[in-house]
Amino acid sequence: MTWQTDQMRDYIFPLVTTVPDPNDERSRRKDAFLGTGFVIGSRGFGLTAAHVVRGVENASALFIPNKSDKLWHGLSLLDVELHPTEDVAVVRFGEGTWRSIFNLSTSHVAASAEYFSFGYPLDCFYENLEHRAPNGAYFGRPDLVFTKGYCRRRLTFDLRIPNVCGVSFIELSAVAGSGYSGSPILRPTNPGGRYEVIGIYVGERLTEDRVTSVAYALRADALLDWQPRLLGRSLKEEMLS
Repeated sequence: MTWQTDQMRDYIFPLVTTVPDPNDERSRRKDAFLGTGFVIGSRGFGLTAAHVVRGVENASALFIPNKSDKLWHGLSLLDVELHPTEDVAVVRFGEGTWRSIFNLSTSHVAASAEYFSFGYPLDCFYENLEHRAPNGAYFGRPDLVFTKGYCRRRLTFDLRIPNVCGVSFIELSAVAGSGYSGSPILRPTNPGGRYEVIGIYVGERLTEDRVTSVAYALRADALLDWQPRLLGRSLKEEMLS
């Protein structure tokens, strides 16, 4: 889209549910925060964690198309397709020509590999701001948060985390928090190049001491052969477009 700039928030977006605006029958307002997604390819598609959008109605992706007023605008999800076994989903939120800055990594990601990520953790919606919803959340200004760390190890088994499916994961050193699910886990690249997506953040759980937490991401190499019906081609091919 012509309004997309080099800012990460034009490519990594919050996902919310919406309800009719009681003050304007033609409009809808944000109701609940779901998680994070990111733009892939050039046809108005995105990726997120499957548990973020599974069974959800009236979901929208938020963008800031007008840089002068800096207001978030919702694009309703037109279609959603879940991966048959792994915790990832393709969403369609627009038409026309889009721009993406991400490629799907085809490399083996080993323990000690460094990564960084951006997403919209839920904590940012409960900060001490003037305007709040009845539950304490502030839905006006989602805040994009940066995280970085290293891969602790590769996993090939069910994590047994509620709502998270699949058997292909990376254990991460940095816990990003609820709401970060669906965020891309990125490998540092050469300046000016596309970012390599090595995983998709899916959640965290407490360790045995019940004090510290460990985070997890779905590995990108588990998605190389996936050909979603919505795309009509492989995910890898879509992200190269």
